[in-house]
Amino acid sequence: MGSCFTKQIPTDGVIAAAPSQIAKGQPLVRLFGSELCPFTSRISIALQCKGVDVHVVWLTSDDDVRDKKLELLASIRPDVKLPILQYGLDTIFGSSDAILQYIEEKFSNPPLVPEGPMADITLDWVVYIREIFSPLVLELLYDSNPLARQELHRKLETSFARLNGGIMEYSNRGPYFFGNVFSMADVYLIPFLYLAVPLQYFRGIEISPVHSHLQNYRRQMLAFPFYRPVQIDMDLLVSSISKTLAERAPPSLVTLTVLQHKSILCHMEKIVRSADELAVSKKEGFKVIDPAKGSISMQIKKLAKNYAQLVDLMQEHAQMEERIVFPALERAERGITEVANDEHARDFPLMNGIRERLKTLTVLEASSPDRSQALLRLSVKLRTLQAHCMEHFQEEEQNLLPLLEAAELGTKEQESLLDSCFSVMELSHSQHFPYLLSGLLPHEIQEYLGVAQRCQEEEKIQRMIQSLRSADDDCKTQLAIVQKRLPALTESGYNAS
Repeated sequence: MGSCFTKQIPTDGVIAAAPSQIAKGQPLVRLFGSELCPFTSRISIALQCKGVDVHVVWLTSDDDVRDKKLELLASIRPDVKLPILQYGLDTIFGSSDAILQYIEEKFSNPPLVPEGPMADITLDWVVYIREIFSPLVLELLYDSNPLARQELHRKLETSFARLNGGIMEYSNRGPYFFGNVFSMADVYLIPFLYLAVPLQYFRGIEISPVHSHLQNYRRQMLAFPFYRPVQIDMDLLVSSISKTLAERAPPSLVTLTVLQHKSILCHMEKIVRSADELAVSKKEGFKVIDPAKGSISMQIKKLAKNYAQLVDLMQEHAQMEERIVFPALERAERGITEVANDEHARDFPLMNGIRERLKTLTVLEASSPDRSQALLRLSVKLRTLQAHCMEHFQEEEQNLLPLLEAAELGTKEQESLLDSCFSVMELSHSQHFPYLLSGLLPHEIQEYLGVAQRCQEEEKIQRMIQSLRSADDDCKTQLAIVQKRLPALTESGYNAS
């Protein structure tokens, strides 16, 4: 069993003699690590399963306490690298994998890697969780760059599906990965599956109901007897992640631009879907009309209103890019934004043409045969605009926005450019602000207002919040999200500094 475990899991840790004294009787077991570290959590779970009485030394953020503990660590290992496990004269360090192998070999009962044919299967899943699933979770959670998240999300969804399949195949309705036997696969999986909560909060990523076996496992694991006593405090974890993300935040202009892209595309999708439904309803003689949405005439008027707001948002977004973002990029590489500028000019006639078609539709008689054809043509034009937007935004996010990080804009310059962005997009950040936010998910709303908080003009932020307070019932959800996630913004007397 030991050799098989060693064979598949690298052991870059070293077992060395420690100068400490061994207590009388059972040697002292000490674990040094970070309370919120999922790798250290794996070690705690394994020790809990083995029934080992361990003295845990957490490295906290308290500077005075931390310095004293570092001094203690330095007396054990001059080249401190956490986590570290001490057992009598043995000191194991270098990686959590090395420590877990040591625990499995030193404390044999109950075994976490079973004997027989299940050993290879268990270790295969350990390797998959360690090398594929865990890095994906960490990268999605801690990489603040919004440009890379979509592809990472797709990969994580594939990983969720594979884990779900594994649990479905091996759990046999037991609580653990391999049914009623707690194994090394559980030790490796639990701390990173626990991060599903902050993943949902900060990235809007949830385990799909399609993966029902993985969902059920995650619910049950909180009560596992080997995990419950060493479970990480979620509030502390979320607070720690929030601070880390703030430190790693990309240039504000990148976040602002990408989130505006997301809002525009979300509203575009809603408008295209509404136009398609109207075209089909008219073609099929109103058979598919939803009475709750009103008559076709009422829906056309609502569509025209939504499109007018979208056009305002798109035009101000384009102006922001042309006046603020593109000039910043041009300083890094002259001529780099020429194509993007041309695409803006290309789409304005199409956008204005759609607006005129909507005006015509609002005055056509409901029984007019021209209305049916007009609705079909409108649907086609909207789909063309949608395709152009998707292509244009993808080009910007892949080839232009990453250059903003390479431009190495100073903090003061970034703040100045950010203030200019909000000035150019005055309508979108006042009258249309609830509309802009309604195209974003809760964690994206938090990100957007996090950027807004860096704006140096408090009045601008107050206008945004006031527009949310004054919005109709359709946008009250956005105000509730802001009140829950960023309560200081909605308190009277908020100060941007």
